[in-house]
Amino acid sequence: MSPEMGVALVVDDDLLVRRIAVAALERAGLRCLDAASADAALRLVLELHGHLSVLVTDVEMPGVLDGIGLAVAVAESSPGVPVVVMSSEPAQLARAVGIRSVVATVDKPFAPAGLAGTVLGAACRAGARTPAGRARGRQPARRLVAQAAARDVTAVSEAPHDMSMAVTMTGQSRIVARFVRS
Repeated sequence: MSPEMGVALVVDDDLLVRRIAVAALERAGLRCLDAASADAALRLVLELHGHLSVLVTDVEMPGVLDGIGLAVAVAESSPGVPVVVMSSEPAQLARAVGIRSVVATVDKPFAPAGLAGTVLGAACRAGARTPAGRARGRQPARRLVAQAAARDVTAVSEAPHDMSMAVTMTGQSRIVARFVRS
């Protein structure tokens, strides 16, 4: 694994969702690994210690751990690895708020470019390695999104009062991420 390339681990039991997420993140410049369960993902997290830039996980999955349990385990075993939690259920996303490693949530279904912007922004805010090179501290997410996802993004703005990021893609503006305050 090249230390210059960011590595994202995508965890979802739905193969189609995993493929879409992996394709979006690879297009944005991240190297991706994927797992169909939180149990398998935790094994990968432990193997990748020090090389993982960001973890993207669904909440509800088969196995002993769910996505929330995975986020807690990552906070303990790999502090500093940001976690982005995805779900179609608002109550599931609310469970993730307050977990130290969770830095952003994504509603499903998601736009692939929106997911990429959220994940890259989360990695950047956490100081993780990113496709634009090593993140320099906690640089603004808009710089990273503009550099790494420029094919789909025409403008990015942040609202500091609620930590949301609005992205304009092909003339449509909408909020694609709400970052959780730590």
